[in-house]
Amino acid sequence: LYALLTRFFFRSSKTPYIGHFIFAICQHTFIFIIFGILLAVAFIFPHKQVNPESWLLITIPVYAVAGMKKISGKRWISTTLRMFAVWFIYSIILIAAVVGVALLLILPA
Repeated sequence: LYALLTRFFFRSSKTPYIGHFIFAICQHTFIFIIFGILLAVAFIFPHKQVNPESWLLITIPVYAVAGMKKISGKRWISTTLRMFAVWFIYSIILIAAVVGVALLLILPA
């Protein structure tokens, strides 16, 4: 789904769909690694007061925009705005899916 959204928003680039699909896999893997690091630090140091590792969350949009800029060859501002649109639509679809599954689980059959 993420690959389809990036392909739709960056359709004028000469990158085939498989390029967007590989980028989507890499993007989700990167997010998984970042959250894995954050969870590992939280489990190793459960009573710490300061969370400097939370700055790692900033690398997620930076990685996504820089990667898509490399793939699409568009300008920075165009790439950034298009990626925010992709994230917004993707977030709405994910929230709708989670709410739908939750309703299916909660409501009696």
